[in-house]
Amino acid sequence: MASMTIRPVTPDDVPGVVALLNQVELTSFASDDTFRETLEKRAAEATRLVAQVDGEIAGFARSGRGWLWIGVLPAHRGRGIGAALYDAIDPELPVRVQVDDEDGRRFVRSRGFELVHSMRLQALDLARTPLDGGAGSVSLRELDPNALRDLYLESVADIPTATPRTYTDDDFRLQVAESPILDRDASCAILEDGEPVAFSIVISNRTTGRAGAQMTGVRRDHRGRGLALAVKAASLRRARDAGLQTMLAANDLENAPMLAVNRKLGFEPSVLVEHYEKSR
Repeated sequence: MASMTIRPVTPDDVPGVVALLNQVELTSFASDDTFRETLEKRAAEATRLVAQVDGEIAGFARSGRGWLWIGVLPAHRGRGIGAALYDAIDPELPVRVQVDDEDGRRFVRSRGFELVHSMRLQALDLARTPLDGGAGSVSLRELDPNALRDLYLESVADIPTATPRTYTDDDFRLQVAESPILDRDASCAILEDGEPVAFSIVISNRTTGRAGAQMTGVRRDHRGRGLALAVKAASLRRARDAGLQTMLAANDLENAPMLAVNRKLGFEPSVLVEHYEKSR
């Protein structure tokens, strides 16, 4: 019988964990460098465990304030590894998980999680898609990401969704200002009178050529002028010019405006990404 060990992640685990993430998490953009930076600089922000089977990493779990993620390599599923990681990480309730396959849905439903909302994953082949427009944008390489703070929080609060979200300054710091996977060349903003009025945030893994359109927003008093389409087109063009090949986007099914923007830009619909929550 195979020998399994559950233990905290160490720096030596980085290549194995990144390989697992990029195989089983559709929206992972981790690289060895970015994951190592996360361990070094943000160790206290989450619990991270690995399941090691006969000396090889077969599963990984992470949990933070109100969220949980567990992944097991397909060849090792059905052997209790996910259950062992779940029991060991002991998430504090309420906790939310993101699921994009049937194995994951069965796992969380059997543990009392309930579906709270769904998102549609979409994909765009940057190399084969003509992208024009977006003139006048500036990259986040040229702009302090903190200049986007108020506009980012305003935009997140206005996302059409069945489950309203509350984002904090700390969320902005982790997801934008200090994110190790934020692509500062592909992410960009449109300025008026020196102030950002629209932005598109991109995260990426330059090694794999994959990127994700994390967030696009327009200041409330500038909406209805086509700026969301313009700034997102600019970020896609920048991503393509940087050599990235695939852009992913995940939007709430209720977010009709952004789904329409993505269709105009050539995104093709993919799998449903569902969020489940357990509160007791």
